[in-house]
Amino acid sequence: MTDYEVVITAIAQKEILAIGQYINDQFKRPDTARKTMLNIAKGANKLRFPADSFPFVKNRFELTDVVNNYQ
Repeated sequence: MTDYEVVITAIAQKEILAIGQYINDQFKRPDTARKTMLNIAKGANKLRFPADSFPFVKNRFELTDVVNNYQ
């Protein structure tokens, strides 16, 4: 099995923070927001496929189609 280095880009970091802020603001659950952000970051290290196995997604709303094709 090949090891891959996972790098969370600045854009991805902002998106993860936005998710945490949404959970905190909408549900008033700062602990859940923190845990969710941490789990997203940890989950990146558990990826089973290298990033170059997937097409580049320019629009984040296209992601559903990409994910569904690999399930």
